[in-house]
Amino acid sequence: MTASQTDRPTLDDVLAQMAAAQTPPNAQDVRGWTSKYPQFASEIIDFATDLVELDAQRSTRTATENAVN
Repeated sequence: MTASQTDRPTLDDVLAQMAAAQTPPNAQDVRGWTSKYPQFASEIIDFATDLVELDAQRSTRTATENAVN
């Protein structure tokens, strides 16, 4: 079920919105999401952590690739 069918977003809807952001979430972003969707707070925190870690790995990999070339 999607948000349009129930007027309440699902966990997938919320995480998709987070993933669509241009930058990884910061502490203020996470507080906003968890305040808006307290029923998903644990999942939001886990997902935000994953997004930040992926961004850090991507930055490290780019720097290493540039150093090699």
